[in-house]
Amino acid sequence: MEDAATSWEARSAPPSDVKEANAITGKEKSKSGKPSYRAVTLERYWSRAELPQQETDALLLEHLDLQRRRLRAIGAPDFDIHLHLKSFWARFEEVLPPRGSFYLAWSENGALLGTAALRTVAPGIGEMKHLYLRPEARGLGLGQALVEARVAD
Repeated sequence: MEDAATSWEARSAPPSDVKEANAITGKEKSKSGKPSYRAVTLERYWSRAELPQQETDALLLEHLDLQRRRLRAIGAPDFDIHLHLKSFWARFEEVLPPRGSFYLAWSENGALLGTAALRTVAPGIGEMKHLYLRPEARGLGLGQALVEARVAD
């Protein structure tokens, strides 16, 4: 955990409340020089229309590019990250309530830090579709907070 106190706030609100949660401010650096987010909002989305589409696409493409590079490094075949993203959006309803959960993590200053998605396979059984944090948000416990928020849904 970083030097500054960190708090995670998970919101699971109806669509009308989603935009309000994205208006957040402030960020500081810890003694180590790594960004320290004092408060992060974990926002659960209820429809694709609520999402900041360009920011979400950019974040998911970062995630897919990282996965592609890691897989290629161990000899896996290459794949088209844009085609993979298109496929994800085609089946996006599978990670929306009541069938799943889709979260974006926002810093105090409104920067998009990460994402997580869960799809319900059967009652009490879920499949983690993805979990991704931008490098500056890693090591702060945010990944665990995203997993816990999804499981709690």
